[in-house]
Amino acid sequence: MTDFDIEIDRFMFDCAAKGLSVKTMKSYEQTLKLYAKWMFDEFEIDSPKNVKAVHLRSYMRSLSERG
Repeated sequence: MTDFDIEIDRFMFDCAAKGLSVKTMKSYEQTLKLYAKWMFDEFEIDSPKNVKAVHLRSYMRSLSERG
């Protein structure tokens, strides 16, 4: 289990505590897991602590290129 996985689990727990809908939570979890996978595949980053602005810009660029 990576640091990303741990932080995603914590976020999902907070979402559940706030009473978000199941559909919203599934969407959030899927989006975050795809982001974590992309960060590892592109930069071998497995912890949110290691993400820099340059990584976020690269991710945003890849999202806009995908459409």
